[in-house]
Amino acid sequence: MNTGVYKIRNIINNDYYIGSCSHIKGFPSRWSNHRRLLRANKHHSIILQRAWNKYGEHEFIFEILEECEPQRCVSREQYYFNTLNPKYNILQVAGSSFGRKLTSEQIQKLKDRFYDWMKGDNNWNKSPEKREFYRNRIKIINPRLYFTEESRRKIGDFHRNKPKSEIQKKRMSDAQLGTPKSNSHKENMSKHMKKWAEDNMMGDKNYFYGKRFTGNTNPNFSGYFRFKNKVTNDEIICSQSEFAKRFNFDSGRVSAICSGKRKTHKKWFCVGKEESYGKKI
Repeated sequence: MNTGVYKIRNIINNDYYIGSCSHIKGFPSRWSNHRRLLRANKHHSIILQRAWNKYGEHEFIFEILEECEPQRCVSREQYYFNTLNPKYNILQVAGSSFGRKLTSEQIQKLKDRFYDWMKGDNNWNKSPEKREFYRNRIKIINPRLYFTEESRRKIGDFHRNKPKSEIQKKRMSDAQLGTPKSNSHKENMSKHMKKWAEDNMMGDKNYFYGKRFTGNTNPNFSGYFRFKNKVTNDEIICSQSEFAKRFNFDSGRVSAICSGKRKTHKKWFCVGKEESYGKKI
C-alpha cells in the first residue's frame, strides 16, 4: 500500500510537518512535490518554508507514519494533528483550508488563474468526454470529494430555491457586466431563449393572446386623454397610442405632452385625462 499519513521531519530540532497522501502515485510523488515547492520558495506552509530556507534541504527527511486506505487518509491525518500537534503545519483541520490567510495579491492571482482556466473551450464542463474523465479521476484520487448524481441534484435544488439578497443579486449582475461571451456561448443563449419563448410565450400562453393591445386589458394602458388643436380648436378623446397612430406622431412626444413634459406637439396639446372614450367633437 502506497497511501497514508507521512511527516517531513527536521533532524536538527525534530520539528515536523504532517500530511496525507491519497493519490494513486503514492508517497514518492508526494515527497517530490513538496521538495519542488520548497526549492521554488512557493510552499503553502510558510513555517516549513522558512525552516527549509534556514537549515537547508539536507536536514529534512520524509517518514511514513501510517499506511491506510485512501478514503481513511483525511481522518487519520486529523488524528495525528490532534495527538502530535505538528509545528510546521499552518492548517490544523485535515482536508480543509480553514486557518489559511491570503493577501489581496494572492487572491487576485488565484481569480485570474481560475478565469483563464475555465473560460471558453478550456472549461471541461463543455465537453462530455472531459467531464466524465475528470469525474472518474476525482473519484479515484479523493473519494471524499466525489458527489453522486443525487447529491448534485440536492445541492442544485437547494441553491435554486434559496432566495438571494439584493447584495447577492448586485454582485452577480456586476460580475456579468462587461464579460466577453464566446460565439458558442451566444448560440447557447439564443437557443435557450427561443425554447423559453416557445414554452411560455407562444399561442394561448402569451399574456396578450385574444386581448386588445390598447384598452383596459393592457397592463400598460395609461387611460384616455382629451387632445386639442390650438389652431383649429379640434378636440379628440382617445388613448395616447391611438392618437399617435391617427396622425402619425411620435409616441414619445405624445406621451410627453400627456405627462406635462412638453407643452405642445405639432399644434396639439393635452387638455387632461378623461374617464370615458369618445371621438372627435
